[in-house]
Amino acid sequence: MKEAGFREWMASEGLVPSSVSTRISDLRRVEKHLGDLDEAYAQDSCAGIFENLTYTAADQAVGKPNPSGIEIDGNLYDGLSGYKSSLTAYMRFLKADSGPLRQADRIRAHVA
Repeated sequence: MKEAGFREWMASEGLVPSSVSTRISDLRRVEKHLGDLDEAYAQDSCAGIFENLTYTAADQAVGKPNPSGIEIDGNLYDGLSGYKSSLTAYMRFLKADSGPLRQADRIRAHVA
């Protein structure tokens, strides 16, 4: 994970420091259990990781087990949803970071 760049990007998007820390923590746990995010993004745009984090309300209603392997304290549906949200933000960062003009460069240009 490109942690420093992601932190900078989230701050430029207006996220408060506590939200930035939560997303970083979420993604560290995802990487620990499901593998390198940057490699997954290059391979299949993180489709495999998203599949492992997918747990629907219907899954919860019938008591399906956790598909991710990540230990969740509390509500499984909400926990996995939070991880997916953090992963979605990271993918937006990667897309912005790989564009012709990185987000940080756009901000610097605007300030100048």
